[in-house]
Amino acid sequence: MASFSIRLRLTFWYSAVLLAGMALFAVSSWVSLRHVLLSSLRAEAERISLGAMSIVREEGIEGAPIPEFRASLESFAASAKDARIEVRSADGALIFPEFPARPRSGVVTARNTAVVRGLEYSVVASVSRAEVDSLLWSFILVLF
Repeated sequence: MASFSIRLRLTFWYSAVLLAGMALFAVSSWVSLRHVLLSSLRAEAERISLGAMSIVREEGIEGAPIPEFRASLESFAASAKDARIEVRSADGALIFPEFPARPRSGVVTARNTAVVRGLEYSVVASVSRAEVDSLLWSFILVLF
């Protein structure tokens, strides 16, 4: 059985330790970046949901009819980039948007409910994860 020289064994050992350290750094960097980006998406979805909920409260307190609800929510939804807002009454009737949208995958959602004049409303805001996923894949390509 051939024995490797001490120089070759130390080179292999050093290379293995260096590779393990770099792999650990890459994985921890990716996990950290993913956590930060998804946290900001969750905060954005929550902000949009709370904004829509405040419109529901204001319009509900004033006793506005459903078309006025929709008009106010439509203008708010236009300002929320790449987000989907859905408002339902307690019985599950869709208030906004006027027609139900197809469910999307790869989204971060935030849900809120409020009782206004004895009626319960539920607001769901969803924000697409497409940009975050694309950025994470680019980061993986840079790392490896």
